[in-house]
Amino acid sequence: MICPSCKAPMVILEFERIEIDYCAECGGVWFDTGELELLLEGTSNKPLFKFGGAGKTTEKRLRCPRCLKRMAKTRSGSEKAGLIDRCVNGHGIWLDKGELEKIAAGGDQTDRIRKFLAGIFAVEKASRNKSNPEGDGK
Repeated sequence: MICPSCKAPMVILEFERIEIDYCAECGGVWFDTGELELLLEGTSNKPLFKFGGAGKTTEKRLRCPRCLKRMAKTRSGSEKAGLIDRCVNGHGIWLDKGELEKIAAGGDQTDRIRKFLAGIFAVEKASRNKSNPEGDGK
């Protein structure tokens, strides 16, 4: 899959039964429908996302990496996170680097999300090290 933000190839990372598409170039994360719910399983019943209209924005509308339709800009319910991108055909959501942490900050899902992200980045780093045993950062 190609990153909707920077157009680099994304990698599939799996952690705790959750398979996400991660862009190592820009740090964005694609959650297919249902994956975010798996991540938040066992946390508060309070929904993480309350999708609402974004109003006027100058932020570029990205294309869904599944169907290539322009995604909708939407508020996540957390003003801290700013706008997120949601596929109009229901394929999933795109979070730019740091948006997941901002959305979850302060809620009871924060520790689970931190653990998830630490696990994802450990898997991603191990994957890079396997493909580059010299460890020169390339």
